[in-house]
Amino acid sequence: MKIAMIGWEYPPFKAGGLGTHCFGLTRSLADKNISVDFYMPKTKHNARSDKKNLVIKEVGETEIFPYDRPEDKELAGNFFENVYRYNDLVVQKIKGKYDLIHCHDWLTMKAGIALKEKMGIPFVLSVHSTEYDRSGWLYPNDWFIRIEKEGMVKADRIIAVSHFTKRVLVNNYGINPNKISVIHNAVHSLGEGRKQNIVLFLGRLTIQKGPEFFLKAAKKVLDHGENIRFVIAGNPAQTKIYPDLRPYSGRNHPSPAQMNGAPACFVYQHIGLDQIRAKDYEACSGQDITLPSKQSRTRNDM
Repeated sequence: MKIAMIGWEYPPFKAGGLGTHCFGLTRSLADKNISVDFYMPKTKHNARSDKKNLVIKEVGETEIFPYDRPEDKELAGNFFENVYRYNDLVVQKIKGKYDLIHCHDWLTMKAGIALKEKMGIPFVLSVHSTEYDRSGWLYPNDWFIRIEKEGMVKADRIIAVSHFTKRVLVNNYGINPNKISVIHNAVHSLGEGRKQNIVLFLGRLTIQKGPEFFLKAAKKVLDHGENIRFVIAGNPAQTKIYPDLRPYSGRNHPSPAQMNGAPACFVYQHIGLDQIRAKDYEACSGQDITLPSKQSRTRNDM
């Protein structure tokens, strides 16, 4: 089998957890003797593969990435045009014989639909988050929702990262539940680290992850004179919305080593890779704190 997989990030370039997801997925498929061509935007990082049946193909530069918003001033006027341009580039570059098209989230859905019609092969869609998640369920953008719904309707099979996500697709997008399979993310155990008096926030600094709650909780604890160090590790996504987070802007996405040894890991999301890492007892050397957000309610939701 040969798969044309379309994404937007791949290590060493990562905008979020999807880069890590695609890295593990493509390499695991390659280990099972499945040929994978992974298509992504061109970056200065030059992603490469050491697997003989895994090829990373950069298809051209784009200024748009999955966590961008059309209201950002730097992108105003170019956002929608750049999204369509990236999808058109992918469709033009993918040629030859494939057995399957596999896309990830909204940024690649238009290309997946076009390639399914052009090549006459099945289209599989992985949904890691929706516009409702990314907006924090506050004023979701209809343009994103329309793209997502079209992609979900046209997909032959959908992979959701949690049962909660599956319910969102069924209840909010009207998708047939019979074509949705839930496959949870997974991580490799990191091993036990040196215990420290640290509470670690791990994730992108965005409304979806709830960093403002971490700052408020940290202040309350420190006001009691506790000798605890609070650490924020993650990429800035919305420091304009959260001015208190500006001192943390420019930090790289957290590596597994950054959480090794922390006695408590603070995670505010439903089933992201960072949360799974936090639940790895050896990696965290303690407990994870998962707040009951709209995306994170009970373990049964996962």
